[in-house]
Amino acid sequence: MRRNISRRIERLEQRAGLLANEPLKFFVFFVSERDSSPVRAEFDGLAWKRAAGEEEEAFEARILADLDAGGYRPPFLIKMFDR
Repeated sequence: MRRNISRRIERLEQRAGLLANEPLKFFVFFVSERDSSPVRAEFDGLAWKRAAGEEEEAFEARILADLDAGGYRPPFLIKMFDR
């Protein structure tokens, strides 16, 4: 029974594009104390700061474009912290 579950999980991970031994990609957002919107982000030694007047969606799209250009692919574990 246990082997059957392990094989099922392995197949689901393969279908989802995940590898069981792939390191977790930990992404950190620092949020504004005023409205909990992201103001800064860090990932694997990279850092982004949200520009004045930049919409939250545009900030996230800019980060994802940079990560994609650098060869980073999801999934990412995202944690949010007060600055």
